[in-house]
Order: sequence, then structure tokens, then C-alpha cells
Amino acid sequence: MPEPGAPGRAEHERAQVPAQDGPQQADGLAAGGAAVTWYRHRRGWIAMVVALVTAAAGAGASRVFSVPEPSASNSGYNTGTFTVTRGSLTAQTQENGTLGDAGSYTVVVPASSSGSGGSATASSPSPGSGASTFTSLPSAGQTIRQGQQAYQVNDSPVILLYGNVPAYRELSDGMTGADVTELNTDLVTLGYATAAVLGPRSGWDYFSAETAYALARLQAHLGVTVTGTLPLGQAVFLPGATHVVSLGSGAVPGAPATPGAVVLTGSSLTPVVTVDLDASLQTEVAVGNQVSITLPDGSVTGGVISRISISSSSSARTAITWSG
Repeated sequence: MPEPGAPGRAEHERAQVPAQDGPQQADGLAAGGAAVTWYRHRRGWIAMVVALVTAAAGAGASRVFSVPEPSASNSGYNTGTFTVTRGSLTAQTQENGTLGDAGSYTVVVPASSSGSGGSATASSPSPGSGASTFTSLPSAGQTIRQGQQAYQVNDSPVILLYGNVPAYRELSDGMTGADVTELNTDLVTLGYATAAVLGPRSGWDYFSAETAYALARLQAHLGVTVTGTLPLGQAVFLPGATHVVSLGSGAVPGAPATPGAVVLTGSSLTPVVTVDLDASLQTEVAVGNQVSITLPDGSVTGGVISRISISSSSSARTAITWSG
């Protein structure tokens, strides 16, 4: 089950963020600190740019305007053509930021999961027998992605699927819900069904015969008993891929996999820059603003502001995420 957590890695870097108004400069950077540069467009210029874009939709970044030739009765001023190029007037401010992860996750053995992995081996206990044992576990530092094994119970793989709703029930034909939507989406992403088959026909949140067929294909690939249903304990849902930070204190091969036991803790692979932004700058940034981030090694990568939370009257905590 995912649990939100604090950033797992603490480093510093510099980010550049679009903003809205005149120049300001931070007083300085702490040793090893990160600088976040906020670019702000002057409001008057933005209004003029919008008008130009609207009037010249589909045109390029510049346009040539022609001045009419004077008539014979004119005073005879020189005439000609000139080029107007659209652009942005910007200013910038530097702010400190801290590098971390988008979140941390804790995976636990679900209730009533004993034997539910459906292993095809004859020695595996039947569901509900109560004999559940860890037979394989990941290593710290390992990355687990969609469709890959997270761990094994009774020699049966428990795979990682993507979704925000944790596994809490068995999924079977005719059921509906957000967890069914997650399952259908995973089956399409992993290639066991198409969106045309699972989505439009019965709805993404409905466990249909097509869902059962696609799930049976996945189970055959995993080498577990093919049932066309998803028993509780055969998959774990997390928002995304996870980097294994540590295993639970009792999670060792051969140990009992008791319901509620912590299997592993992990962190998101999505890096985040957190900036404590002064109140005077809070109106200058918005979720969705594109940024340019300078990492501690000097390399530069792109990102986007993903969250702004007002923590006090004097500062706002701004989260910036990017793909790395």
C-alpha cells in the first residue's frame, strides 16, 4: 500500500520557472544550495502578444508589414517595408530548492492473501489454508516496474501494477470500481488487451469477459493458475515504478507472510524540487509552468510545477517535477 512520505534524497539544485512580473534577485545562495530562477513576463507585453497571436493565427514568429506608397499629392516621405518580431520581455529571481522524490511507498501483505497467489506448483497450499511463506524478495536498490514481480509468496509471484487504489478485494467478472479501472488500464498497457476492447464496450470501470480473458493471458505468462479473476495478494498496486529502499524487518525468505506484515518500503522514481517561495512571489507562479532545472552536477533538465501549497502567510511550498 502506498504511503505518502517525505523526499527520499536530499540534494540541492537550481530551477528556472516562468513567472509574471518585474525583476527580483535573491540575496544569495547558501553553500551547496540550489538556485531557482523564476522568469516573469511583463503584463503589458503579454497583452500585446496575445493580440498579435489572435490576429495572425497560424503565422510564424515574425511578420513583414508593408507601408503603402504615397500618392502623387503626398509630401513625398520615403516609404518601404519593415519587419516586426514578436518576443517576450522577462526578468528573473533566484530561489533555493531541495531535490527529493515524489513520494515513498510501503508494501504490506494484504489480509486473506495466504495461498491466493494461485501458484501452479502442486506443493502450494490452497487459498485460505493459512500457510503463507516468503519465497523470494527484492533487494534494496532494485527498481520494480509495471508487470514485474515485487516478491513471491509460496513460490507464486506477486506483481506490481500501477494505480492509486491499493488492492483490497478479489476482482472478478461483473464487478465495478476504481480498482477495476486500474486493472483494465494495466492490462492494456502491458499488451494483454486493447483499449478498443476493454474501454468503449463496457466501460473502464467494469470487469467484463474481455477483462477476464486478458487477465487469463497475464496469469498464463506468470505461470500461475489461470482463473480469469484477480485474487487478493496476486498483485500490488502503486502509483508508479518504485525504487526499493529497504525490506520489512520480518521479510526474509522462509519467514511467514502474515497479513499486515511489511514487505518493503520504496520511493518514487519521479524526482521533485521543493522550493519555499516568499509570499511576495506566490502570485507569480502557477501549476503547469514550465521550468529549467540545473542539477548539482551542472547539467540542465526540463520540468513543470506540479503543486503549490501555502504553508504560512510568509511562504509557499512549491513542488517541481520533471522526467529524468
